[in-house]
Amino acid sequence: LVHHYYMNTIKEVILSAGSINSPQILMLSGIGPKEELEKFQIPVIQNLKVGENMQDHVALGGLTFVIDEPISLRLERVSGIRTVMNYAAMGDGPLTVLGGVEGLAFVNTKYANKSEDFPDIEFHFVSGSTNSDASQLSKVHGLTHEFYNRTFGPITAEDTWSVIPMLLRPRSRGVVKLKSKNPFHYPLIYANYFQDNHDMKVLVEGVKIAMALSKTRPFRKLKSYFNG
Repeated sequence: LVHHYYMNTIKEVILSAGSINSPQILMLSGIGPKEELEKFQIPVIQNLKVGENMQDHVALGGLTFVIDEPISLRLERVSGIRTVMNYAAMGDGPLTVLGGVEGLAFVNTKYANKSEDFPDIEFHFVSGSTNSDASQLSKVHGLTHEFYNRTFGPITAEDTWSVIPMLLRPRSRGVVKLKSKNPFHYPLIYANYFQDNHDMKVLVEGVKIAMALSKTRPFRKLKSYFNG
């Protein structure tokens, strides 16, 4: 049984369904590229380039460093009953760390115009890595067993930290298209990562800055070295 609901507005409607579903809803409603709507026999209300300016912040994982102090977030340290109870009762402990990210940095690479633009790279500092997650994060990240064993196998028992460079101002633009006129069908997403080579240059520069940072005195005190 299908129910239809009609709502009127005096001024405007603010559609807030996320960067993927917002353009999908608009196109299903007849607001979008004419050729895309006509493909699915959707009456065109407004011919606009909806879904043609998708931007994503690409990040690079894998910059993992080994240290000689037992201070990182490892699975066995954050999943015990004592840790869980401490978090539930006191709001304290390692479970208060959002995704293991304990620090952020916004950095200008040599490609950024410092006088006009905001930084073009963001660093996520993680108090650990994928090496001790019992393959849970590797599944989320889509890592194969072969890759995981080759990259993290030798340091499974080690304490680590990681830094993840992320593009803040990508020039590449993706596209969101309709798969069908059925609102329950996921739309088609063409991310077009690194379509503009400038994005790759900025991210590589971010890696260089991260590597240089890992060699500073605070990290040398922990005998930090790159797992590469």
